[in-house]
Amino acid sequence: MTIPHKIAVMDLVDDPGDVRGTIGAMNTVLRDPQSNLTGTNTDAAGFYAPLSTLDLTGASVAVVGTGGAARAVLFALGKANVGDMCIVARSPLKGAALLAQFGLRGAVQGLDASLPPVRLLVNATSLGMVGQAPYAPDLSPLPDGAVVYDLVYAPLETPLLAAAHDNGFDTIDGLEMLIGQAAFAFELFFGKAAPREHDDELRALLTA
Repeated sequence: MTIPHKIAVMDLVDDPGDVRGTIGAMNTVLRDPQSNLTGTNTDAAGFYAPLSTLDLTGASVAVVGTGGAARAVLFALGKANVGDMCIVARSPLKGAALLAQFGLRGAVQGLDASLPPVRLLVNATSLGMVGQAPYAPDLSPLPDGAVVYDLVYAPLETPLLAAAHDNGFDTIDGLEMLIGQAAFAFELFFGKAAPREHDDELRALLTA
């Protein structure tokens, strides 16, 4: 399940895990033994997996977007006990509502505002995707050692990631989350762990 259906699908499936009340978006639908359709979210775990080696406790973060993907990102970051959060959004009201929903302290700013000096910048919008306008903000406010994470995977090298590479920042591309969330979904579908030793082969197939 992807843009723009992650929120709308919640009205069509069962929600025994209260995904609506926690994350507020679904990306995976399962058929249970009674043939009922059940929704869940593997995006949050898939997003966080490549960050799991970092200590983000108290770290400042900026997340771009207020849609279904952004909700999963904010849920995961809240569990990681990050510090000040900046939501970059077209709608200040939506951004403020998400800060409150996930119990995060911080602020909301527009897309044209200068980025704060955050340790982690996450693009959780479709900006930069094929057919969409790019998201290429000035990255100079980011400190040395910052990480730039773009959830877009088509193209894999977005304008945001290209700028991050030019500035010497560590980057994480959208395939990391795509493959990560699919691995968690695989386990739900088949009852066993995904063969993660083949991730490199899967990346090669997806980028061929």
